[in-house]
Amino acid sequence: MNSFVLGSDGEFFKDTRAGEQHAFFEDCTRFFADKYGYENILSAIVHVDETTPHLHLNFVPINDGRLSSKSLFDRQKLLELQTELWEQVGKKYGLQRGKENSQATHITASEHKAKVIFQTAKKNRDEIDKQTEQKQAELDGLIQTDRKS
Repeated sequence: MNSFVLGSDGEFFKDTRAGEQHAFFEDCTRFFADKYGYENILSAIVHVDETTPHLHLNFVPINDGRLSSKSLFDRQKLLELQTELWEQVGKKYGLQRGKENSQATHITASEHKAKVIFQTAKKNRDEIDKQTEQKQAELDGLIQTDRKS
């Protein structure tokens, strides 16, 4: 089985309604069905429980009647697949093609969740620090007022 995660950035989904999101993911699934055979698709499930909606698409890589992921998805063919998906689906939704040969690294879902938890905790700590400073300034003002009386 081969698995792909398909989606876009948060800005795209922020500005699209549920119906358009559904159509986008349907078009992505249709692209893979047309290219690799509808009968080979095992599942296409949209996840909306994380920061950005995305599609988990799983299928059996059949090539010339044989199970063969390697013949379908070497590095060059994956680059071509990304471009073809963008040309047939992404352009329709006004998306830009990602940088080819990008050296960007991807993190696992658990690493992403840990990063979000850390960022939230830091933001909360900063807010508590700010409130503490404000309360300390108020207390200092009250103490000075009390000393003057």
